[in-house]
Amino acid sequence: MAEVVQVIARQLVGSYAASGSSDWRSLVTFNPHHYVRHLVDGNEDFELMLICWAPGQASRVHNHASSHCWLTALEGQVEEEVFREAPGSELLPVRPGSPRPTMPGVLTLEEQCPELQSCHRALLTPPSTGYINDSLGLHKVGCPALTPAPGAVTLHIYAPPIRRVKLYEPEEGRVITRVPGFFSIRGRRV
Repeated sequence: MAEVVQVIARQLVGSYAASGSSDWRSLVTFNPHHYVRHLVDGNEDFELMLICWAPGQASRVHNHASSHCWLTALEGQVEEEVFREAPGSELLPVRPGSPRPTMPGVLTLEEQCPELQSCHRALLTPPSTGYINDSLGLHKVGCPALTPAPGAVTLHIYAPPIRRVKLYEPEEGRVITRVPGFFSIRGRRV
């Protein structure tokens, strides 16, 4: 993707966050057990997503399946941590007795996970915007536990849309490939 497109997309999501627009508030939904993903709009070229994070909730370390991701905080704060495969790393063996994942949409389960090394952390507050793609690394995003309730809300643009994602679980020694799910699509609960 041309660098100019990356710059323009970053400016657009950042300026939207800075505008004070509140049209996204009708989608805000928090769940005490897991962050909540709302697909606002999309097509074969992009998807626009709103994610609601209660304090202490975070994604797993994940890839972006050759997609570009811009994320901006609309409310509260989130921490992004970027990872790379550790130089000379060996595959971590599956932890004995590791339970099979029960989340919906699981396509494959790889029985080994590469060793990951944290290489960057950033705290995003409105209207700061982050960007990542697979060439920059893997990442996880979450709302710090000490954030005041109800938590944080972030806006994400993915181009192209992510149809499959790899979730890295070094503590379990595995990588899960799954189809991402949504709480709502275009304002309708699924």
